[in-house]
Amino acid sequence: MIKKIFFLIVSLVILSASLQAQQSQDTLIENGKVFLIHKVVAGQTLYGLSKAYNITIEDIIKYNPQAENGIKIGEDIKIFLKEEKKTLKQKVKQKETVADTSNKHIHYVEAGETLYGISRKYDIPIPLLQEWNPTLTENLSIGQAILIYRKPTTSTTESDNVAQEIKQGVKKDSYKVYALLPLYTNYLSNMENQKFKYVSDYDAFKSFHFIQFYEGLLLAAEDAGEKGIPIKLHVEDINEQNLNKLEKIIAEGELDDADLIIGPFFPDKFTLVCNYVKDKNIVLVNPFSISFDECNALMYKVTASYQSQAENIGKYITQYYENAQIILVNNQSAEDNQKVQAYKTGFMHVIPDSKKISIKEVNYQKEGMAGIRNAINSGSENFIFPFFKGEINVTNFIQQMYGMQYENVTLFAPSFWKEFDNIETEYFIALKTHYVDQFFVDYSNPNVIRFIDRFREAYEIEPTLDKFAFQGYDITLFFLNALMEYGSNFGCEINEMDLPLLSTSFNFTKKTEHCLENNFVNIYRLKDYQFIDAIVDKETEEITPTIKPKK
Repeated sequence: MIKKIFFLIVSLVILSASLQAQQSQDTLIENGKVFLIHKVVAGQTLYGLSKAYNITIEDIIKYNPQAENGIKIGEDIKIFLKEEKKTLKQKVKQKETVADTSNKHIHYVEAGETLYGISRKYDIPIPLLQEWNPTLTENLSIGQAILIYRKPTTSTTESDNVAQEIKQGVKKDSYKVYALLPLYTNYLSNMENQKFKYVSDYDAFKSFHFIQFYEGLLLAAEDAGEKGIPIKLHVEDINEQNLNKLEKIIAEGELDDADLIIGPFFPDKFTLVCNYVKDKNIVLVNPFSISFDECNALMYKVTASYQSQAENIGKYITQYYENAQIILVNNQSAEDNQKVQAYKTGFMHVIPDSKKISIKEVNYQKEGMAGIRNAINSGSENFIFPFFKGEINVTNFIQQMYGMQYENVTLFAPSFWKEFDNIETEYFIALKTHYVDQFFVDYSNPNVIRFIDRFREAYEIEPTLDKFAFQGYDITLFFLNALMEYGSNFGCEINEMDLPLLSTSFNFTKKTEHCLENNFVNIYRLKDYQFIDAIVDKETEEITPTIKPKK
């Protein structure tokens, strides 16, 4: 396995691949529905097709009644994909048509959709959807109509919003994409004579830190290639120790005709690329920076800012609590101050005056645990947000919080706290610990299960979030599809894409003149020794088996 990964790294200087469709399949648009036409080959069955396309046998028979008695070699089978996408003019016309119907909208269920996914898409809780649709249950069928009442706009009409947000890209016969990844090939010479006894031994070498991002990228490129639009994908090893290499690539004009650049992963390198591609029709993707938004070129920032994180958490709290208190624990470092102010701003943007929800700030450096104890309101749920680092400090904090034995306390902890080994899991469970993170994997998701199987087969290793396998897949799949669907120099119309992503979602809004930021985050909690989606847990009271934490 290690030899296989080692060979991948050693052979990596520039990856140039033209991605072509693996199988020629026609599509059919009928009565506003889009179908894939599958031609049956020897050995295929209805059951096999249902598994291959992640739909039920009943869904296949619904659009192919003749298949109820079996399928035949050479027969064309219609596989429902989605409702037909409308052009900009059609969308504007449709908005004008429904303007007098109280913003009523009909959502038609597509293959693979869930009730929870639809509730997140429209930012509407499941109970409200079921109130509008009395027969609605978790068991959805493809093509099922769901009534949605959208929130009215105040400043502009919806047709104006559509026209403003959708920017047409430039369609091409092929696209050139660069991925500037920190693969640390300069460390390879130090690895050749090393003896590895434990898996943890590989973590000492930076060459293994982002290799799974690269491997996830390759699988996403393979999947995107099924659309049959050629993508010339180049991967370059750009890390914090080889700035001269990036400067050379830029000086030689290698990036001049790029349509999309993913990375670099470090702010100083990203600034260099931003300045270079200014006034060029090149889209930049910033994968992991939270605060970086100073760019002179069109940049899509994948990771939500602290303010966006707080806005999502604020919506979560106000949706389920009429009376609550938010306590921001500030350890008075410069980084803490930045986060606290950003969170405070985010909360104030979304918490309505009608809710009895207050915000307090505790100077932890000065007041310690006594400050938190004094801030806790016995008559409401208290959401505590600590921002400090350091395993010893965090361990002491968790132990003292657990020792106070408050039943009306919910802890919102930084996601990296999960990695601290000295803290008993029972403490986190008792504190009803929640996390907010850009990336979260539900291991019961069929798409995740299939990805893990493919990853194991291809690379003989387990994909993980810690090694960025899922992030590499999701980011690459999304932006390659954006190129293919909308052309280069695309805009916010990419939010309309519905892709089988594994660990995140994308909803980009304009933050600065050149920066579009993803404002989606995952909110999950620790319950019964499992990490579960907090919103699903609130709305369904069901536990979704996901990551099992260390005990």
